[in-house]
Amino acid sequence: MSINERVITADASADEETIDIGKLFLVLWEHKIGIVLVALIGALLALIFTVLFISPKYRASFTAYVNNRTEANAEVAEALSSGDTSAQQQLTRTYASIITSRPIIEEAIVDSGLDYKYKDIAPCVETSVETNTSLINVYITMTNKQDAKAIADSIVKVAPEDLAEIVEGSSMKIVSYPVLPESRYSPSFSKNAIIGALAGFVLAAAVVIIRTITDTTVKSERDLEEKFGVSVIGTIPNFEEASQNKENKYYYSHSASKQKPATKKAE
Repeated sequence: MSINERVITADASADEETIDIGKLFLVLWEHKIGIVLVALIGALLALIFTVLFISPKYRASFTAYVNNRTEANAEVAEALSSGDTSAQQQLTRTYASIITSRPIIEEAIVDSGLDYKYKDIAPCVETSVETNTSLINVYITMTNKQDAKAIADSIVKVAPEDLAEIVEGSSMKIVSYPVLPESRYSPSFSKNAIIGALAGFVLAAAVVIIRTITDTTVKSERDLEEKFGVSVIGTIPNFEEASQNKENKYYYSHSASKQKPATKKAE
């Protein structure tokens, strides 16, 4: 191989490795109908999977207020200072952690009379502290709505007294009590459908992009100019495709070479 041939080969390889982002977007747009259909199929499959294989869960909850004073002292306490407020918010976060501890949950299970163990209920209990407040939200999420409310009721019953004993000089009052959930908390059909649609869209787009990048065939004069950096000065028509009124009719085909020349109609 000569030096010039090696240079041409290197240039061609460099051109092949260059990815035209604009061209990829154009190809995706040309396949938009197929991509949308795959996205819709993904959403449908996600919905079917959700209905058949994911059990619905229900959430019971209550809200509690934490005070860094006991109930007796709170009645005669003056307005809270900024230092008291900061300490109270820190105490609230401490309460939120203790509520999910093993002793509280196990006592709540016993009080509810349900046949559960700590390992069954612990993942179902969550807490959150509202920003810049002394309010704790406690959530119990289970597949059985009656059991979720029963556990929540038991925590409401045992937590204030137990927490006051653990953290001396503090108290907790229930702001809103648990109610029986009327609708499922999870799974969300709309959320799962969107996830399925996005997965289908990404998969379809990835297939189109990979096929475009790995496709090395030449389909037009522009492809020749982009791949090899040369101008096309002439083309040989593809007579077979031309007879079928197709767009890509510029290149010589083997079958076209076997066609017999047209004979002049006798007058």
